[in-house]
Amino acid sequence: MENKENNTPSTGIGMLIRIYWMVFGNFINILIAINIVVKKHNSIMLLSIFYFMNIIGLIISRYIDIKYLNGQTTEYEPATMNHWKNYLIKTTGIYLGLWIIVYFMKDYAFLKI
Repeated sequence: MENKENNTPSTGIGMLIRIYWMVFGNFINILIAINIVVKKHNSIMLLSIFYFMNIIGLIISRYIDIKYLNGQTTEYEPATMNHWKNYLIKTTGIYLGLWIIVYFMKDYAFLKI
């Protein structure tokens, strides 16, 4: 009988990937969104490209975490591809909605410095 549970300790790269998709990557997107609203940029397109590339990076890093690095849920159970699909849908939806709001707010922002 084969033991399906893998309790191997997290590697350094595994911890870095988890920190990226849980914290750092989200922080980057929030900073980009604030930057679009607050400052006048000639390069809104470039910031938007970075924004969407980071979303792709978040989704790929979560996939790698689950598929290759024994990713877990918040209840410390092994994460499955269904968890990844949920993450994909929620992350894409939330950040696409935020980008739409930010894009239309940039011309009317009361936060301009």
